[in-house]
Amino acid sequence: MARNFYFLFLLILFAGGCSNVSFSDTTEVTPRPFVQFEARVGSDFPGIARMVNQSAGMVRYEWAFGYLTPEGKIAGSTLANPIVLFPANGSYTVELTGIAQDSSRQSLQQRITISSHP
Repeated sequence: MARNFYFLFLLILFAGGCSNVSFSDTTEVTPRPFVQFEARVGSDFPGIARMVNQSAGMVRYEWAFGYLTPEGKIAGSTLANPIVLFPANGSYTVELTGIAQDSSRQSLQQRITISSHP
C-alpha cells in the first residue's frame, strides 16, 4: 500500500507583516485497508476460477469458496490469489476475508457462476 508523507507547519501572521512558525512536523498518511477481489472464470480449463485479490493493507487472507470438501469442510485457502477447481457447474458464494496488521477483519462476498464443466 502506498505510503504518503506530508510536511505540516503552522504559520502565524501578526499585524504589521511579522510571522512566526510555531509548529512543524512530518506525518505519514496511510490509506485505510480494504478488501476487493475479482473471480476470473475461463473456458480454457473447465471448472477452474482464478481469484484475483485486489485488496490493500491486509497481511493475511482467508477464502471460502462456497462448497464442501469430501471431508465435509468448507473449501478454502489462505493464499493471496488462489486458483480453484469447483466440483460442478452452478452458483457459488465466494468470500474473501482480509486480516490487517491490527487484527481487524474485513470481508467481501461475491456470487460466481461456473458453467464450463463438460
